[in-house]
Amino acid sequence: MFFVVAQLHIKFHQPAKYDEKLQLETTCSAISASKIEHTYRLTRCGDGAILAEGSSIPACVNNEVKIRRTPEFMYPNSGKTIV
Repeated sequence: MFFVVAQLHIKFHQPAKYDEKLQLETTCSAISASKIEHTYRLTRCGDGAILAEGSSIPACVNNEVKIRRTPEFMYPNSGKTIV
């Protein structure tokens, strides 16, 4: 099982400076049979300014790079975990 980036979107709002402390918030916003959607928000720790926002959709594929179902353990509340 592999994940390939099917879509990637980024909206830049403000630049960051070297040595600034930043916070990246990542949310799993949707899961379907073959893909998972993540959203991102990058903020400056000092003033909370939003520097960038984005989203990505990695698709689940097999060894032949054919779409496959997202494994059950990746669904919220599946009760299964990988160690």
